[in-house]
Amino acid sequence: MSNTNYQICTRTIMDTSDPSIVFNDSGESNYYTKYADLVANVSKSTADSTKIKRLVEKIKSNTFNSDYNCAIGLSGGVDSSYLVHFAIEHDLRPLLIHVDTGWNSELAVKNIELLTKISGFDLFTYVVDWEQIKDIQLSFLKAAVPNQDIPQDHAIFAAFYKTAINHKIKWVLNGSNFATESILPSSWGYQAGDLAHIKDIHYKHSTTPLNRYPSMGYIDYSASILLINRLKVVKPLNLIPYRKNDAINILSNIYGWQYYGEKHYESLFTRFFQSWYLPTRFGFDKRRAHYSSLILNNEMSREEAMEKISVPAYSDSNFNSDISYLASKFNLTSVEFLSLLNSPLGAHEDYKQSKTVLKALTKARKIISRLL
Repeated sequence: MSNTNYQICTRTIMDTSDPSIVFNDSGESNYYTKYADLVANVSKSTADSTKIKRLVEKIKSNTFNSDYNCAIGLSGGVDSSYLVHFAIEHDLRPLLIHVDTGWNSELAVKNIELLTKISGFDLFTYVVDWEQIKDIQLSFLKAAVPNQDIPQDHAIFAAFYKTAINHKIKWVLNGSNFATESILPSSWGYQAGDLAHIKDIHYKHSTTPLNRYPSMGYIDYSASILLINRLKVVKPLNLIPYRKNDAINILSNIYGWQYYGEKHYESLFTRFFQSWYLPTRFGFDKRRAHYSSLILNNEMSREEAMEKISVPAYSDSNFNSDISYLASKFNLTSVEFLSLLNSPLGAHEDYKQSKTVLKALTKARKIISRLL
């Protein structure tokens, strides 16, 4: 089917801003038609108490570390915060790990403090070297590729797993879930796990050595995480009837947690990247994917989503103050920062990618997992 003319899904609000989208004769997008298969695979529609009980028992039987039987990466956002609530409910002993990339909002910091204090869980904060990550982020801005969150996401991923390994923790509770993330078009960005991609962009746009940045390539992840240290990564939110609005209400009422607006807006850079950079520079709004996921999860009507998406994600009144703040963080003048935001657009395909390596490792991991 051709996407030359504009079209929007009749069931969600995904549209042809995703160049890979396809529609059937009823105008339903591939995201809608594939959703039933997704939820069937993760048993999301009703709570599976047997699976949850079995999972919790396995985690509690972990004897590698007497202090902690699992780890949770805590950003202060909805999903990771709800995992803390899950751990409290099931009497788990997690080490909370927060990776500070220098862009925390005040609300995110406050949420982390509240959850840590009330839960009584230990918190380990890994502070990424600011000069190093700043330089990598500037390299990505110069490359003008769509996914500007790769430097942050990769550092968080690598630092979290290295911290869990250092503490001899074998179980990781991951907040990823199909309820709020069933839709994420690959055409809108690129994977944050590709270290070769990061290094190539940095090499071509900077002369600073990449030696203090927490990193973990695909091979390192497969060898260190899955084979040598045998970490088990599980997604408990896919075993319960997880609903974002219910999670927000529980977190707010029990812990005094506060919502920050949209998905991933606990990071000030991500807020600007998602609400201004992507819609303005590349013409797509990630809220379409986020709202469409909620539509499929029966948390938002299509009409409500259409109304919300009609309002710009970014307020022009905040532009000057945000530009001034972001420029100062990068040690640039506002004029210099604006010039970066107006440079010719780039593409992730312009730089090295490890898709072949990832495909081979994914296949190998499946075989090894069956054998083990």
